Amino acid sequence: MKVNNLPDGLLVVVKRECETCVEIEPAIREIAAAGPLTVASQDDASFPSGLDVLDDTDLDLSWTLQTEVTPTLYRIHEGAVEQLAVGWRRADWRDHTGLDDLGAELPEHRPG
Repeated sequence: MKVNNLPDGLLVVVKRECETCVEIEPAIREIAAAGPLTVASQDDASFPSGLDVLDDTDLDLSWTLQTEVTPTLYRIHEGAVEQLAVGWRRADWRDHTGLDDLGAELPEHRPG
């Protein structure tokens, strides 16, 4: 699937009403600090606070990406999804981001 209007790099789709999204907010901040990250929020354009957040409350982006679970982490390249991680699985997120110590204080796995 093509998502031509998104920059290359990482994209995470979240929502404030998702307990897992709230729990992994520190990891989202780690990713944002390490390099480019696009954050899209399905229900609150101010979540996570202090980050640039795409307002996806109309779910247009989520629909295009066929996002069924939050959080979902995508790697976008030339408008196409190359990788995705559904829910929080520390090993997958570390692999996708290249951050070997990402989420060390978080549980190993949480469903979305």
